[in-house]
Amino acid sequence: MNGKMIKVITYGAALALGTGGAALAGDCTLCPADSYADQTGLSECTPCAPGCSTNGKAGQISKDACVLTAAGLAKGQGGGVAVGYPCK
Repeated sequence: MNGKMIKVITYGAALALGTGGAALAGDCTLCPADSYADQTGLSECTPCAPGCSTNGKAGQISKDACVLTAAGLAKGQGGGVAVGYPCK
């Protein structure tokens, strides 16, 4: 499912998880890497926490796609316990 558009109808406008944009205009685009959209109808994608990354994957639909990076672990960011684990 990662990176694929899932069409969801919300208030008469097609908007997908993992996308952001102007729902009424139908202007939905995949969320860029290091962000996600876990709800339909968002005008913007939610960025991963500092020190966390989606490892270059776009169109993520869950905060769990944001995982702790080595740099984030070294700086004590992301609230994770090891590299590659979901950030808090």
